[in-house]
Parts: sequence; C-alpha cells; structure tokens
Amino acid sequence: MKVINFAEHNTVINNYIAELRDVSIQKNRAWFRQNLRRIGHAMAFEVSKTLTYSEKTVETPLAPARVNTTDDRIVIGTVLRAGLALHEGFLDVFSDADSAFVSAYRKEGRKENIEICVEYIASPDLNGCTFMLVDPMLATGGSFNLAYQAYLTKGTPAHLHICAVIGCEEGVQRLRELFPSDDVTLWIAAIDPVRTMSRCGLPPSTPCSTKKPTSCPDSATPATSATATNSPTDRQGETVTPARPHSSPFFSPRLGVALASHCCIFPLLMSTFRFLPGLFLLLPLFVSCLKDEPAGMEADLVAVRFDSSAAARLLGPHAATLHTVAARDSDIVFSLASDADTALLRSLPLTFTLSPGATLRCLDGTNPDFRFRRRVAYEVTSQDRRWQRRYTLSFVPETDFPDALSFDHFALNEPEHNYYTWFEPSPDGTPRNIWASGNPGFWLSRSDARPEAYPTSVSPDGRTGSALRLVTQSTGELGAAFGKPIAAGNLFVGTFDLESALLNPLAATRFGTPVNRIPTRFSGFYKWQPGAVFTDAQGQKATGPAADGKDAPRIYAVVYRNVDSRGQSVTLDGSNVLTSPFVVAVALLDDFVVTGVGQHDRWQHFDLPFATRIPVDNRLLDRHGYSLALVFTSSRGGAEFAGAVGSTLLVDDCHLTF
Repeated sequence: MKVINFAEHNTVINNYIAELRDVSIQKNRAWFRQNLRRIGHAMAFEVSKTLTYSEKTVETPLAPARVNTTDDRIVIGTVLRAGLALHEGFLDVFSDADSAFVSAYRKEGRKENIEICVEYIASPDLNGCTFMLVDPMLATGGSFNLAYQAYLTKGTPAHLHICAVIGCEEGVQRLRELFPSDDVTLWIAAIDPVRTMSRCGLPPSTPCSTKKPTSCPDSATPATSATATNSPTDRQGETVTPARPHSSPFFSPRLGVALASHCCIFPLLMSTFRFLPGLFLLLPLFVSCLKDEPAGMEADLVAVRFDSSAAARLLGPHAATLHTVAARDSDIVFSLASDADTALLRSLPLTFTLSPGATLRCLDGTNPDFRFRRRVAYEVTSQDRRWQRRYTLSFVPETDFPDALSFDHFALNEPEHNYYTWFEPSPDGTPRNIWASGNPGFWLSRSDARPEAYPTSVSPDGRTGSALRLVTQSTGELGAAFGKPIAAGNLFVGTFDLESALLNPLAATRFGTPVNRIPTRFSGFYKWQPGAVFTDAQGQKATGPAADGKDAPRIYAVVYRNVDSRGQSVTLDGSNVLTSPFVVAVALLDDFVVTGVGQHDRWQHFDLPFATRIPVDNRLLDRHGYSLALVFTSSRGGAEFAGAVGSTLLVDDCHLTF
C-alpha cells in the first residue's frame, strides 16, 4: 500500500488540520464540519491526479475543443455518520461519482473490549470501479477494514483509495498488512505517533463477535482433511488493547469528541437529557423490544494454512506455512516450486481461517483435486447467513516470463555496434534474449545510419529510467527500389530472420517464446505523435488508418498454441499472428491518443484484457505448448511498408498480469 501523508508536504490541507485541532475553533460546529468538507475538496483534487484520463471532444460555442477527462467509474463510500462531511467534500469534486454507505456503531463495553458492529449497506456495483473509501479517523484500522469487507459483498474494485483526515501509526501499519498491494493508496492529512482514543471518545476497534474461535460445522466444511477454523489471531478477530491515556500535543483528546459530537448525533442526545426522568419511567415498556447482538456479516477467507511438509514439498523448502489472504483477493494463486511434488495436489490437507462465525463450503466436491492448474471454488457464508463470498484457489508453476518490462536493459549489437538490442535479466543475472526488432533489415538499406537513427532505439526520457523509442524511418533509395520505402519502428518477443527480410519480409518476423503461464492483462504507458504524410508501399500519399487519415501505431500481445495435432512445431509470423487458428488469446490496442513525444508531454496509460478465442489445455501448458508474443510498432501498416516517416511511439513500464 502506498501512503500519501499531506503533513509532509506544503499544502493548504495543513491549515484546515490546524483549525480542526485548535480547541477554540472546535467549538464552532458549523466551521468544524466545513473544515472537514474543505479537506475533502483538497484531498479529492490530489487523488484526481492519479486517475486515468483520455482526450475527448467538447462542443464549445466557437469550435470543438479537445479536453482530457477522467475515464474511471468512481464510487465514493463512507461510514455513517461521522464520514458525511468528508464524503460531501469528495462529491463536490467528483460530481458524477456514485455514493455508497455502510452503517457502523460501537457497542460500548469494557474499555479493552469495545466492538464495532456493521448492520446496513447501500452501494452500487463495485466491480471494476475506482473506489474511494473516506472516513475522518484512522485509529486501529478496524472500522476501515470492516467497512471494506462489507463493501466487497457488492463487488471488487479495480483501484482502492483510502482517505482519512487524522490517524496514528498503529492504524497505518495495520492497513499496510491488510492491503499489501501497490494499487491501494492511503491518503491522510496527518499521522500522529500515538493513539489516544480512549480519552477522546474513539475507543479501539474490534469486530462484533467476541466468541472464542471454533471449527466450522462439518456440514459447511469440505469433506476432506481440510477444515475451516477461526483463529484468535485472525485479521477479523483481533482484540486491540488501548494505549494508556497520553497527553499528546499532536492528537488532541478534544478532537475525537468534536468529531463525534459535530458530525454525528451527540448534540441531539444532549438536548434530550431534560426528559430523562420520564424516559426512565417508560423504560420497562421497551425492555422486551431490545434485540440480541446481531450476528456477524463478514464472509471472508482470512488465511490458508499448509502443514509444514506440504508447504516445503510444493512451494519450496523455505516457504511459509500460513498465507494471509489480502482483503481484496478472491482469486488465490500459489506458485509451485520448480521441483514441486505435484502428486500432493490430488488430495491436499488445508486449514482455512475465516471471519468470526462464518462457514466454508467447497463447490467442487468433497475431495478437490488441485492438479493440472485446476481452480477450486469455495464459498464463505457470514454468521448471519445473509452474505456469501466466493473464492478460487489454484496452484500453478512459477512464471518463466517476466511480468514487468522496463526497457532499461539494452546494448548495441555485437560486434558491429550498429543498432540497439534488448534483453531481460535472468534470475542469475545473465541476459535472456527474448526481444527482436527489424533493425537488422534496416541495416541492409542504410548501413551508415547511427544507432539513434534506426527505427528502434532508446529514449533517455522514459517514464522511469529509459523508454523504448519507435520511429518510422525512410529506407532511402535502395529501400524504395525494392518497393519498401519506409521501415516502421518495432520491437517484439521472438526472432528476426535476416535472410527473409528482402524476399519475404512478413516471414522474417517470427513471433513468440514458449511459456508456462497465460497472462490475463497487458498494461503500460505510451506517448504518440503521427508523422506528417502517410504513404503507401509505392511511396504515394494515401489515407492512413487513423480516424483523421493519419498514421496509427499498434500494441498487442498474442498467446498461441505452438504445436499442432500431429505434434509438429508451429511458429506464427507477420502474415498470420492475429489470424491463425492456433491463436488462443489476444490483447490489442488500436485506439491511441495523440500526446506528443516531448520530455514534458504526458504518458498515456493503457490496460488491456486478453480476449480468449479457444480454451487452454493445462496439461499442454505444463509442457510449454503455448507461446507468448508482445508486439510494438510505430506504424500499423509497417508490415506492408505503409506509414508516415517521423511517426513516433514511446513505450515504457509495461506489465503482464498472470
């Protein structure tokens, strides 16, 4: 989890925080709420800088204008009622956002055993959205965690932003443990070193259930050697002992009282004290209406435990036996060691830790077989029986293809040093040559060109480090004489056959390298600027593939089966890489935004799902029977020698999700 602490920066938020802490200004309830709202405005503005934007056309009274606007579907959620003022500030900035609410209350008891209960939720579908969970106070992280667990019953967001006004280091550390992924960000106006909630009306947070952990009933547990248990050290069952009262100059005890009274219903309760004698007379009439403590609504798989022998034989000799499940994860994948004893997967003893009172049921039979990458489904049901959440669990070989591609590993070709080549470092540090380009073919027509003048070269001004620079270049008189007037910049996973470059250029690009994992998403960043004049293979001016008639680049990834039904090897090339019946899945980017390619021009983000065409045979995948190709080109028609000289595509920080 990334943490943005505004107290470490010069920002107007610090002015609002100073007024929130000031004991004299706190007495002005309306201004207190207004400061929370103003913090929401400023914090939402900072969050907006991290969203995904694209250029769109807006009709103005004079002429159409191109404007970069957000693409994210935003949902802003809060905890009733203390979070309302901050929530309104976010809504003022993100006026088109949907709202989500969950109700939570503290069940008062002994100081060391105060509980948080969640009963009500109203939310739109959260699947794939950018979710902003806003709440003023971050003490132990219990309220945030329980609220988020409730929201997960409405879907899994693509991105999570946790937004708080004041917190303590204990709560921040707990959120780090609950949300280890980098796609979760905590935005907080101030972090104090010590929590003193017991003196300011905001006691430590614990879940509703304080029952001792028990095993799930047999009827709700897979009828295998795996059992589901609730551990007293569970994420959902943790009991936090409050710190001793502490006169912290940072975290004023009055501030908690102000948040409770100004933003909730404390003033209303105070106004009713004069009626207490009458209420005590009526109390016996209402005793019979009091309800028992509500059953828990959490339906989470908190952790998976292996016995020590199975963990070592499957995941490696130093593998941990207990694996905590992140709050957002519902697809749990374990990477097998290279020498894993996969026979154990046929009947694997596992112990599951659940939310307090929840039960677990395997949806794939009483004795699930995890071999051959099978994804076994489980369903967790909350204690109150109202909520269910499904998980899948699978075991796959550790990927032998890099998931992060920075384009920072390059060198000049040996021994001539004419053009750039790229490689990926192996675990032992040796270079792995999976990349190829059309630079060797360009050398045939313009052998005197400098490395920076080749179609595929390096940009020193990457998003991080260096970037891949692809430029469509003229091949000169020799290239034109062969009917190949331009050479598009390109880089791809595979090999380049120089002997075929002149006679059969499409066959020269041989795509792919065998893999043992199939990616599900392909993402990264680019800058794009088309060349001035698009020409065809004869060098004549023509209409380009873009909507405005100009040149267009292309980025795509292809997974294909590399062996046919007779066991013969299959390699796709430029003539069939997108059309072959052996293609299994494709992630394709054709819709580009013109950003400019200057040092200060913005990087445009892309995130592509793989569209599956035919099912994957996992047994064949275990034998590396599928290949993966990634392709980047500055001119979509470059394979047919059509494009615009000067078209430039910069690419950096690509990522594959397996």
